Amino acid sequence: FMEKNGVKALVFVASACPSPVSGMAPRGLAATRDTRMSVSVALSKIHEHMRSGDQADDGLVAMCSAGISFGPDPIGNIPAATALGAIIQASVDIGNRILEGETVMPSLMAMAGTDSLEAQCAAAEVLAHAASDKKRVRGVMLEGFPILKNLYNRDLPASIRVRALVGLCKMGALGAGAPN
Repeated sequence: FMEKNGVKALVFVASACPSPVSGMAPRGLAATRDTRMSVSVALSKIHEHMRSGDQADDGLVAMCSAGISFGPDPIGNIPAATALGAIIQASVDIGNRILEGETVMPSLMAMAGTDSLEAQCAAAEVLAHAASDKKRVRGVMLEGFPILKNLYNRDLPASIRVRALVGLCKMGALGAGAPN
């Protein structure tokens, strides 16, 4: 499975999952709302197996990163953010290592600043999931807290505001939040 680019294929499937805002999948795959969670479970099991064999996380990070590409177009980054959300759900360590990539956080900031509800929702969801890691929440907080705060304070659909609020609560609960 690993030698045949199975992880990259799982990440591709996760990127094709329907948007929580519109319910429509960005690609022609027959993905449902449950598909992303199924991909997360599979990636989690792969991560557990690799850890039990004393294999480094670097290989899995590289395989997952190969399936994600953030570019200059915030709308075009929605599938990558959706896939990153699935990876973070599978393994916060792996997902946050990808999140530390040079173009990822600026891309999420650009997505949150667009008029596209799907892009805003995807960015909020990734940041909310990333805030689960106690070791890295301060790094996510530096750039993610203002994004989530802005998304929560704007007049947006509940699906986006709830994701932003969850991220803010996680940051606050882990001791990284500001009371204002």
